[in-house]
Amino acid sequence: MSQPARRSRKASLPPGTLVHVGQRHSQSTTISLIAYGPEGVSQTNDPGDQVLAGLPAGPGQAWLRVQGLHEVQAIGRLGDLLGLHPLVQEDIVNASQRPKLEDYGAYLYLVVKALVWDQQAGDYRQEQISLVLGRDLLVSIEESHGHLLEAVAQRLSNGKGRLPGQGVDYLAYSLIDTVVDSFFEVLEGLGDQVEAVEEALLANPGKEVLKSLHLLKRRALMLRRAVWPLREVINALERQEGGLVRPATRLLAGVYGMNFKHMPELEWPWGYPAVLMIMAVSAAGMLYYFRRKKWF
Repeated sequence: MSQPARRSRKASLPPGTLVHVGQRHSQSTTISLIAYGPEGVSQTNDPGDQVLAGLPAGPGQAWLRVQGLHEVQAIGRLGDLLGLHPLVQEDIVNASQRPKLEDYGAYLYLVVKALVWDQQAGDYRQEQISLVLGRDLLVSIEESHGHLLEAVAQRLSNGKGRLPGQGVDYLAYSLIDTVVDSFFEVLEGLGDQVEAVEEALLANPGKEVLKSLHLLKRRALMLRRAVWPLREVINALERQEGGLVRPATRLLAGVYGMNFKHMPELEWPWGYPAVLMIMAVSAAGMLYYFRRKKWF
């Protein structure tokens, strides 16, 4: 588990000062722009300052993807061109942020923590992803040049699925969904390690097994620190009233409050029972899977 660098360099500096906090990577900061809308999808690598200053442009939406946050001058220039608050720019280059959501009126600033499982090392690392959600522009800033968001970028670039026909709020939802999916691979890996430690405790308990147990406990605590605050971020998104998150994009399934005779838009009397049955089967399946993996 890689840990972010200490924050001692930021001591006594005024608010808004850009200082990179975190692991320094060898690759340079890269910027790509994916514009999509009624006219199709286009991608531009390393867009110029004039293009960045004019975002969002045209009748559609745009995703500005930034990979690598350690080059603070590049991040600062980009932030100035986009009109981002100095405190937002400061938080972007600080990879030790907790997951959070801040409302700046014209845009929302989100911080999420993705977890990347290393099968060979048998461990995971954290990757900070910052999201700036505007009306027709989404900016994502990844800590490194990882491949976690690549599948979403490919789906959008290929013009397939729902992404090209939706707003940037739905794109933000897709990115957060990808981050959440990364947790399950980590849980799978840790679950296998828990089973191995259990077998070792029964076969040959000793100091080495105790060390492994303490390491697992430490990894579980770090996992909780990354996952638990994300719940509050999602809840805050659901309550957001500034119009940046459309009702159609909210992450909720409701039954009460739907005052319709049958299922909305479907004149099928068995609509509600069918949906309730699907919910029950899904919940039972998840409980069975979790119990089989001994996660509770």
